[in-house]
Amino acid sequence: MNVLTKGLVMLTLAMGVMGTASAEFIRTDWKSEGDAQVVTDKDTGIEWMKLNQTRNWSVDEVAAEMGEGGKFEGFRFATQAEVFELMDKWFPSSNITEDEPFYQQTTYRYTYSSSNVNTTGFFNWFGYRQSYYQSSTDWSRLSYGFINDVESGEITMSGAYHRNYWQTNGTKRRVYSDWSTFESTTKSINYGVWIVSDGGATYSSLNDPTLNINNPNAPINASAPLALGAIGLMLVGMRRRKTT
Repeated sequence: MNVLTKGLVMLTLAMGVMGTASAEFIRTDWKSEGDAQVVTDKDTGIEWMKLNQTRNWSVDEVAAEMGEGGKFEGFRFATQAEVFELMDKWFPSSNITEDEPFYQQTTYRYTYSSSNVNTTGFFNWFGYRQSYYQSSTDWSRLSYGFINDVESGEITMSGAYHRNYWQTNGTKRRVYSDWSTFESTTKSINYGVWIVSDGGATYSSLNDPTLNINNPNAPINASAPLALGAIGLMLVGMRRRKTT
């Protein structure tokens, strides 16, 4: 495929996909086909690493593995704004805000479907830890991640918690967004770190760059202007040859 064709294909894909963007999340692959360790937001083109991959890592430890050859090469820390948007999409009924970053729902029904706070779906997509288990009706799960907001310099936490109580057949669900503050050396078996890729660092995005086309920082959007620029130079050259 020549430069002219590549440029036209990229432009067509950008116009078509951006016009039909949605908030749909899809499971994608990190290292190999089928590993499903990444969650891609098609609306933003951002790829989210599942929290189980960074659980019990400190922010400093993750940062040390983001360079060339590191475990998380090609990934960066998610910003507070990005995590807040993610949590708002998964828990729109929780009404968490920047001023009220904590929500708790306590019910007396042992069922997930009756709750408007879908912690189960969040756990299944982003990973979780079984923090307590006594029986099928007495357990707790959590999915917490540190937010290392490079711009503000703050490290906070965002995630979800679910507790079932066998005594009352009740449940407690908590949703956090931008909660508390932590040190860059803090680590816990209960916490991962929110990291993302803008594309080109995962098996899925390398094989299908259009997954990230709604992300202005994606490689596909960085290469499209270069290709279109090359097209312009080619057309100028052709025009000059015709006039000589």
